[in-house]
Amino acid sequence: MPVLENKPLARTLHKTVKVGMEIPADLYKAVAEVLAYVYRLKQKRK
Repeated sequence: MPVLENKPLARTLHKTVKVGMEIPADLYKAVAEVLAYVYRLKQKRK
């Protein structure tokens, strides 16, 4: 199974965001890139 690693993003999210909270606007692009990667993987598996 592929692994995408973005330690700076993970650390920042862990320090600043609690479950259920909105992602800070300055992290939207980084989170969107991770989500796009996941969705591409899901499409390849179909």
